[in-house]
Amino acid sequence: DMKEVPASFGDSVSALTSLPGINRTGGFLGPLVIRAANPNTNLYLIDDVPVLNPLHFGVLHSIISSDLMSEIDVYASAFPAQFGNASGALISINTIDQVERLSGNAEFSIISLNALVKSPWREDTEKEKAGNKNTRGYWIVAGRRSYFETITLINPEINQLPSYYDYQLKGKFFFNREHSLSLLVFGGFDTFIFFDTEENKKAREENGADPLLNGVELKNNLQFHNQAVTYSYNASDKLQNKIVVYSALNDSEFYVDNPQQQAFQLNINILSKPYLFGLKDRFKWSWWHDFAEFRTGVALTYGYFRANGTTLVRNQRTDFFDFGNSNLFTTKAVNEKHHHYLLGSYLENKFTYKGITFTPGVRSDYLHLNRTATLDPRALLSYELFTSTTFSVAYGQYSYFAQNNPNWFRNQPEIASAYYLGPEVGIHRVAGIEQKIKRIYTLRIEGFYNDFKNRVRSTSYIENGEQRIARNAGEKISKGIELLVRKDIEEKSNDYFGWLSYTYNDARSISGLPLDIDSYGNTWLADNFDQEHTLKLVIGYKYRTHTFSSRITYFTSTPYTPITGDQGPPDANGRYLPVTGERNSGRFDPQLQINVRYSRQLNYRWGYIKWYIELVNISGTDAVVDEQWRYNKPYEAGVNPRLVKADDNLPFLPNFGVEARF
Repeated sequence: DMKEVPASFGDSVSALTSLPGINRTGGFLGPLVIRAANPNTNLYLIDDVPVLNPLHFGVLHSIISSDLMSEIDVYASAFPAQFGNASGALISINTIDQVERLSGNAEFSIISLNALVKSPWREDTEKEKAGNKNTRGYWIVAGRRSYFETITLINPEINQLPSYYDYQLKGKFFFNREHSLSLLVFGGFDTFIFFDTEENKKAREENGADPLLNGVELKNNLQFHNQAVTYSYNASDKLQNKIVVYSALNDSEFYVDNPQQQAFQLNINILSKPYLFGLKDRFKWSWWHDFAEFRTGVALTYGYFRANGTTLVRNQRTDFFDFGNSNLFTTKAVNEKHHHYLLGSYLENKFTYKGITFTPGVRSDYLHLNRTATLDPRALLSYELFTSTTFSVAYGQYSYFAQNNPNWFRNQPEIASAYYLGPEVGIHRVAGIEQKIKRIYTLRIEGFYNDFKNRVRSTSYIENGEQRIARNAGEKISKGIELLVRKDIEEKSNDYFGWLSYTYNDARSISGLPLDIDSYGNTWLADNFDQEHTLKLVIGYKYRTHTFSSRITYFTSTPYTPITGDQGPPDANGRYLPVTGERNSGRFDPQLQINVRYSRQLNYRWGYIKWYIELVNISGTDAVVDEQWRYNKPYEAGVNPRLVKADDNLPFLPNFGVEARF
């Protein structure tokens, strides 16, 4: 069903945004925002291996093939004790673990080409001839390559060159029924280059863009190469143990310069290498028939972080950042090399009896950099009636060390040595009711209240004679309710499927910073990721070889800080500078997006061919989504700032592709 969701480019992870509580920072584009939690505090795993983001550029296709995935577990709140160092949400992707025959697929779309081939390793030819289909293992190879740059190079006036690729290799060997060993290798590369063309410069001048940024050049390269070896011991259905050894090697290059600009030189050039090496052991034992299951595990993560280059450090938090005001920032040389250990462990026991499930647990993490240990209790209680009605409540405390987060390090390398920072703490409370009807209809109502304390805030200050770059300050509260009605497709040729969801989310935060750094430091404001109302409808109908589907999304905007005037005569660079109103006090009109998709699958003896076409944003919504300040004009209501509508940012976009599977 997820692959048939329109406007997801046939990608299962991208299609998660059609589920309740999951949005994007930019509406249609941007990283995943789950129940208004900061994306940096989310945890993404692929077969227990941490990844920075499961999507290329945080937007498009998954970093691994959708056909390699067996399931995606999304914990919007209150995830189990086995997962640590995340205070927001969790997305855990598991890859397929069974291959019965040689098979594969290839897919060509308007933006990329991907392929996957898999095959089992048979025991021996004689047993196979005798009808024994047992295998000694399997191997899988997959990869994707985009060709944005090929399209953009056709027109020399196009000044944005995005490109990405990924690869995956998985193999598993069964020594016998109890012991097995698997290898997973996956990686990817994202690059984005932006440069000014003459045509672009003219457009910038007409739109009144900041002249200090004329001639700007930008390059952002991200690559990762992850490896994992997993040893599994399955003594029986009641006793299992799994050991995972992995490495997650991330490299980032971020470069910004404006060599043609004489009045202001912008120079950011950072090379960062946040490397993680880990060992995990998980043990599971059903010690009392089917009534009690004990789970425990330990995890050791070694972080080796390196970075060098130059960057800009903000000295003060303002709602309008003026590159012409050198007091707001300092150019700083970066030469960082740090390493530290994070040790985690958990205990959990699942009790089940006559429809009642109770899972108490506790997790502890210790970061040797600041000699800090956490103790996080967690629990789930649910009760399923004979009417297929389930009541559930969950609670959990979640600690998060920013020093061990590659995303933080990539943007602010000094964070890896910030021994003075304690863990950020999230407290999740969830209650829900789910009703199943005839096993194909689901009705679910869930309420949540998430509280984030000791948040890590970037700010430059001196304490005890030492320069520091961040502090634990402020609080954030995200609360709301989600409603979902879902219809699963039945095993017949003609049937419909889909879901309707509504989410109400109220997220507010306080920075807690000193007033000389942030004038709103002690004021509760709407959070940057707050999105009050979201309504989503995904409906599809399968008729023989045809599938028709549509996705309709109606959502209110995240808050913004409105521009209320200007600072008077132009400055020395001939720029009119804006004056802003109260932070995050503005809201743009709600947006409506309608997307449709048609696919047809032609079956053959060797497999099938499926082709599809989807139309993105056919609604042509004209809601205002941004306001842009024109530096060449004074403030004038309705004229400057310029109001930007959705169709300026996201035009009607057709997408098509062909998939062959054997």
